[in-house]
Formats: sequence, structure tokens, C-alpha cells
Amino acid sequence: MTATFPQYLTLDARASHGTCALVQLNRFILDGHSNVPGDYFQNFRAYEAGKHGKCGRAGLWGYCSLSVQYGSPIAPRDFPQAGDKIDWKGIVDNAVERAMAVSEDKPFIDGNHRTALMTMFEAISYNGLHITNDVDVFRLYVLLKSLTDNIGNFPKKNHIQVKKEMIKLLKDVVRIRPSPRIRSSAVTYEARLSLAYATKVDLPHQIAEMETSRKHLELELALAGDADAKRKIVRGWNQRLKKENSKALARFKYVYPQYVLV
Repeated sequence: MTATFPQYLTLDARASHGTCALVQLNRFILDGHSNVPGDYFQNFRAYEAGKHGKCGRAGLWGYCSLSVQYGSPIAPRDFPQAGDKIDWKGIVDNAVERAMAVSEDKPFIDGNHRTALMTMFEAISYNGLHITNDVDVFRLYVLLKSLTDNIGNFPKKNHIQVKKEMIKLLKDVVRIRPSPRIRSSAVTYEARLSLAYATKVDLPHQIAEMETSRKHLELELALAGDADAKRKIVRGWNQRLKKENSKALARFKYVYPQYVLV
């Protein structure tokens, strides 16, 4: 059964432990099948109850001792729009750093990089900043993954490189207003849902689509003769995919740049 957004995100991240809220994001990404390592909560014992305390008890993923102290507020839906004088750079920098920390630490058994993306999107939304529909979820994911893992022929990058490129991608898609014509608008629940399912559902589909295309192309190239024949195959493949799905071609070339035609 597919996990719905409100089914697992029951905590208000502003009034709960960051680690407790992070577990809920991971469980949403994995349809409730998240397996948290035994030492997950122990790693944060300096400011949380720990593995054998109130937080982190098996099956109590919606329980957070800090949230209880705040009166167990209901998870919010919409967020008021940020003011014109808000520290845009500070908010985005902090959100990117939080996402990178999750990707680098890999606190979960699976879904770490997508959970990291969700963490970043939610942190930005919580501060009343809008993320437009043209945000490049795929490239942000590849950059996060490049901190620790190989993905295709995309080179591994260090912390500074990834942060710089992620902020560059977010520069034009994170705004105080959703569009110049709209003076005031809350960050809506529907907008958060769109980002959540783009990360949870669309992203894995795009990755699978890319890998299928790669396998088909490499099979054709393996059966080809000389270099001229291979160039003809790559050229035809580029033209065909560009006509059918230009965004899929852009994603493919981002990860497999050796197939870029000069």
C-alpha cells in the first residue's frame, strides 16, 4: 500500500526532535517500511531520550517527547508566506546543509538521498518560501548522491562543490512569492504534496527510465561495427529521444555525459 503524505508526517517539525521528524520522512518515502538502525536514536542521546527512552521505541514513529512538551501540535498544512526581509540565503544554505548531512551520514537502511531531498524541501517550505514547479528534483538528487555514491558516470563531488551547485539550482526556483503577479500567498499543502510525490514516485521512475535507455543504447553499440557506425547510432538515439522526451534526454546526458554529441 502506498503511504500517503499525512499518514506518516504527523509531527510538527518546529516542535519536535529533528531525528524524530526525519524518521517520519523516511517512512513516507519507503511506504512505512523504514528500518531504523538500532543505534539511530542513541546517536542523538545528548538531547533526546535515546533508544530505550521515550523516543525511538519500536512502532511509536509518531511519538516524540519534545512534541509532547509542546502540547503535541498537529502537523501543519499551509505555511504563511515569508516577509520581504527574510534571510533567503540563510534559509536555503541551512536547508541544503541539512540535506547534505542526511546524504553523508546515511542514517537509514534505505532511501537516504530521497529523505534528504524531502528534508530540504520541507525546511524551505516551513520558512514560508515557495518552491516552483520547475525545480530540478533529479539533478538535486544526483548531486546529493554524488557525495557518497557513484551514479552512472557522474563524478563524485566534495561537500563544497555539491553545496555550490545545489544552491545554483535553487536560486531561481525558491521565491518569496510564487510568481511576480501574486503579492501574497501561503505555501500550500498542495504544493508540498507535489514536491513530496515528485521525490517519492516520479524520481525513481525517472532513474529507472534512464537506466533502461542506457542498457538499450549500450546493447546497440555493442552490436555495431566501427566507430562511424557507433556515432550514427548515438546520433539517431539522441534525435529520437529529444523528439520523444527532451527532459529524459537532458537527465540522461547529465549522468552519462559520454553520450553528448558535440
